[in-house]
Amino acid sequence: MKNGTVSISMKDLEDGLPENGRDNHMSASESTEFLRQEHWDDLEKFLAQVNDLKQKIEQLERLHSEMREIHGKILVTPTADPQDAKQLAAVVDSFTSLSKVVNTLSKKLNQDAQTFEKESSNTGGADARIRSNQVLALNRLIRTVLTDFNNEQIRYKERCKARMHQCLKIGKHLFNYI
Repeated sequence: MKNGTVSISMKDLEDGLPENGRDNHMSASESTEFLRQEHWDDLEKFLAQVNDLKQKIEQLERLHSEMREIHGKILVTPTADPQDAKQLAAVVDSFTSLSKVVNTLSKKLNQDAQTFEKESSNTGGADARIRSNQVLALNRLIRTVLTDFNNEQIRYKERCKARMHQCLKIGKHLFNYI
């Protein structure tokens, strides 16, 4: 790094690429400027926020998995255990509150990335593309987790309805025999 910029040599960029018929060996003085140091620092802060959001999304995935296990346990047992219902309610409440936090953080990252993109529209910098790609990937991940949660809730509701219908059928047959 010199003069506040991070430099990557052309050799560094081409080392992992297959031979293309050109001489890939360049002198050490031939380098391409990737990001200025102040942009690099801003990008590192942004990526730290992205990692924080990814960790929260992973927590949502764990809560979703835990909810799925509790649903299975409730549906398999013949009698309802109040402890399972309390545990399920706690998991759903945790998921809901954490999803609101994730949504807020995601909106903030979206706004920051859009603002940065507008400010750097003249430069067309790599950091704007990195931010945009990270935000898009995070939004897709959040949407997937929330959709999976919703689908699990719908599946559980349908399975509960089917189980109640089955119990009512059995009760009706028993009542008819009496």
